[in-house]
Amino acid sequence: MINQNQHSRPRPFAHHLSFPARFYLGDRTPALFDGQSAPLKRTRRYGVALFTMLLFLLCSCSGISSSSAQTPTVTAPHPMSAAVSSTPSASLTQVDWMNYTYTSSCYSNTRPFQVRHGVAVNNGIHFTVYPPYYGDLTGDAMPEAIIPYQCSGADTGGKHVLIYSGTATHPVLLADLPEVHAGNTIDNVMKISIGQGELQLAGIGYSAGTPRCCPDLSIQNSYRWNGRKFVLLRSIVNKR
Repeated sequence: MINQNQHSRPRPFAHHLSFPARFYLGDRTPALFDGQSAPLKRTRRYGVALFTMLLFLLCSCSGISSSSAQTPTVTAPHPMSAAVSSTPSASLTQVDWMNYTYTSSCYSNTRPFQVRHGVAVNNGIHFTVYPPYYGDLTGDAMPEAIIPYQCSGADTGGKHVLIYSGTATHPVLLADLPEVHAGNTIDNVMKISIGQGELQLAGIGYSAGTPRCCPDLSIQNSYRWNGRKFVLLRSIVNKR
């Protein structure tokens, strides 16, 4: 016999099921009522917002980099940089003194001597130059050039020196030593030395009344530049 109470026992409801209950909206879109849909939607919204923000930042950085690449920064030079980086003028050591134009009044010459390979000739006057000496004689930390030279005409004169200052592009003649008409003058310079701003010339000369054939004096002269000219500091004269 069938027990009627067995047919009247109620069946378990949806909350006892292992899957979420759902119902269909009018567009047949299922709606979940298991308590998980709201957090999931919020998570998706946060993800979309974060992705949008990252994309915006990426585009902004890319735009800044492009602007920096297209617009180079130009820095004006410091006023002192030009002075520091400028190349100083070449010294007199760069002059080719063996091929140079000189001015000398030896033997009453009035024309420049255009020296080539150490020699020039004007109207029978021979002008010969010898290898130069260098040293600072004016205190400007730049070397002066001391050029030994010799003139000869009807006879042969002794060696003297021309002293140049300045730069290779603008040499300036300072002096022609020794002075021809000074007492106890050196007629033929045989030794040149430079030290402590002084120019020392040593050679031979003549005492009064001595024939030109026979120099009878040994002379050592020391000169110093005074800002305008070379002055004789001391002269040592000995009989030969």
